[in-house]
Amino acid sequence: MTANAPTPANLPQPPLPTQPPSQSSPVDIVLTHATCDFDSLAAAVGLARLRGPHCRVVIPAGVHSAVRRYLSLHKSFFPIADSKLVDPHVLRWVAVVDTRSRKRLGTASEWLKHADEVLVLDHHAPPSESDIRDEDVGGSLEYVIDDVGAASTLVVERLMKRPDIHLSRAEATLLALAIHTDTGSLSFENTTPRDAAALAWLLAQRACQRSISQFARNYLTTQQQRLLSHALDSMEVKVVNGLSVASIVLETPAFVKGMAAVAQSALELADIDALVLASVSPSGRRKAQPKPQENSTKQVSIIGRARSRVDGVDFSTLFQPYGGGGHAKAASASLKMSDVSQVTALVEDLVGRIFDQLPPPVLARDFMSTNIVSVTPMQTMGEASAVLFESGHTGLAVVRSQDNGDLVGVISRQDIALSEKRKLLHTPVKGWLARKVISVSPITPLHEIESKLVDNNIGRLPVIDEGKVVGIITRSDVLIQRHLCSPFA
Repeated sequence: MTANAPTPANLPQPPLPTQPPSQSSPVDIVLTHATCDFDSLAAAVGLARLRGPHCRVVIPAGVHSAVRRYLSLHKSFFPIADSKLVDPHVLRWVAVVDTRSRKRLGTASEWLKHADEVLVLDHHAPPSESDIRDEDVGGSLEYVIDDVGAASTLVVERLMKRPDIHLSRAEATLLALAIHTDTGSLSFENTTPRDAAALAWLLAQRACQRSISQFARNYLTTQQQRLLSHALDSMEVKVVNGLSVASIVLETPAFVKGMAAVAQSALELADIDALVLASVSPSGRRKAQPKPQENSTKQVSIIGRARSRVDGVDFSTLFQPYGGGGHAKAASASLKMSDVSQVTALVEDLVGRIFDQLPPPVLARDFMSTNIVSVTPMQTMGEASAVLFESGHTGLAVVRSQDNGDLVGVISRQDIALSEKRKLLHTPVKGWLARKVISVSPITPLHEIESKLVDNNIGRLPVIDEGKVVGIITRSDVLIQRHLCSPFA
């Protein structure tokens, strides 16, 4: 046997028998949610491994397009059972992962009432109201809910406490892939140190980086690329308090899988902060356009996406009334409507409610520093250098006098360094100051302040009220307000 040959412990679990179990054989299963993604699949596979070799994973209805590609090559490595082979009357233990909604289980939601034990494991927080209740299950009901970046992290933490379980390389890779996709490779705001620790442990279990790299990215099909192009051309953008939100309605002659990837690509390519995309197709996922006399009910997929920098937007809460869910900045819902005009009205309403979610805009007066360090035009550059050194600032306001706070200009650290190099520290500040000053008022909103700093490549902005300097705002102040750095950094 070579060093790289698989050992018996690393071989995949045997497939489910082609015959359903008899009434005398209690069955344990783990349910993913419908339109199964990597996190739901991996959490189910990991939980099945914890439960034992007799436990099987069941995907109740559909898979994400990326997961379909992955399973086309890797399905034999995992104990996945066909839902048609499951007899709900012999279920002993059922786990539900990555969701708390019966609607996301499809017809498998009816199986819960036959199980002796039901475990619900989810990571979506803050907790949304679950519709899986004691009266919905046949026996005991246990919830495991924790605020981490991926449901797979919760499963990996349990696996880490079981030294008797040795993951196969395929299992470690799938779990690592799930954490990568649900945390944006540890870059999303919902990421925690626990996710990073779980991922590090999986790498130690020989998770395959090449496979992760191949499947973690969403590659658009030719059809999805055409829809993306149409989405970018047809999107309508509204801007309120500097936040830009796009609305997109796409009609297709048949149901198109993987529209979440189209929505994410549109968000990344367009200069917007968030979007609501509706994909409209004939009900029943038909392959051809229905005839006029046929039922005109539309299948509608609503997808919401927001950039991590956006505060206040919560698509998960917004989509709950429509049976949807997900994360604050990435959620979806599926519903039926009678015509496209209703869909357009719904999307417009959702965009309006996004703006209603936003907190009041942050203004300059809310975070400016009122500890103003300044010099007068007749002070020397040497004196200005001493003031600058003592304050630790990178520039100084120049006011008419210390008793009169009227702004006449600014000088920078570079100005002082140049005067020192030329041995001109004895000269007055008035010969060095920049009189054309870019400033803001106390009621200038944060997004305008950020734009002025970036567009003019400057490090600070004086806050002027009736011609007088009343505050100063620096790059660091803006970064802190954007939660992009710590005030104690």
